[in-house]
Formats: sequence, C-alpha cells, structure tokens
Amino acid sequence: MRSKLVDTFNCYLEEADYEAGIYSNQDYIQSEKFQPWLVAKYPLWFAKYSADIGSHAYKGKNKRPYMWQYCSTGDGKAHGVRSKCIDMNKVFIKLVPDATVPPVDKVSQNPKTIGAGDNPYPEPTRIICYNTLGGFMHGYDVK
Repeated sequence: MRSKLVDTFNCYLEEADYEAGIYSNQDYIQSEKFQPWLVAKYPLWFAKYSADIGSHAYKGKNKRPYMWQYCSTGDGKAHGVRSKCIDMNKVFIKLVPDATVPPVDKVSQNPKTIGAGDNPYPEPTRIICYNTLGGFMHGYDVK
C-alpha cells in the first residue's frame, strides 16, 4: 500500500509537469517497505550515513542514485547557514539542464552592447544585514 500511495502521488506530480522522485534509506529498500518496482521507477535520493554508499543505492531509476545523503552532522556555519548540524548530500545529476533555446537578450547576443558604465544603478540603495540574535534579515539591498 505504501508503494502504491507514493506512486499515485508521484503520478500527480508528473501530470503537473514536475519530475517526481523518491527519498529512501537502505532499510526501506532492503526490507521492501518500498517495493522494488517503485524504487526502480523513480530517481532515487538515497540516505545512508556512511563512508560507503553501498549497493542498495543502485536500485533506483537507471540503476543509480541521483543523490546521496551521506551524513546529518555537517557544519552549518562552514556552509553559510545558522544551523549547527546540516544534512550533507552528493549529487550525481545535472540539476539545471541545458536550455534547448539559448536566452535572447542584448548581452547574450552582443556582450559589447552594454558596458560597465551603462549600469543604471551604480550605487547600492540598501545593504543586507543579518540579525545574529535570530530574526529576519533586514537592511539595505543592492538594485
């Protein structure tokens, strides 16, 4: 039933033009809490906190993991976030696909069209400040 529910949900996502996938750990795959047909059907974000990804990660779509969550104790501060511990992932796919049609604008057609002196906003209007006491960001941003 669990696998059928996930598949039904993912089908709704795909009908809305989203790419669906599953997040699973080794236990769900090994014990078949997620049925093998479900794991093989979708891109797999595999969670296993270990130095080795293991063989169960290769049971997802195309017989490979799309992402591997390898720990939950990453140093948030070292990665620019306030959280003390963060999940760490390795990504094995290209997250932003190549555009089939290149963007059309003045700069991409001719980079010499707009020079640095043409910037209509040479001075910042606000500077962003971070509240270390735990609040929202505030301050002066740049146009």
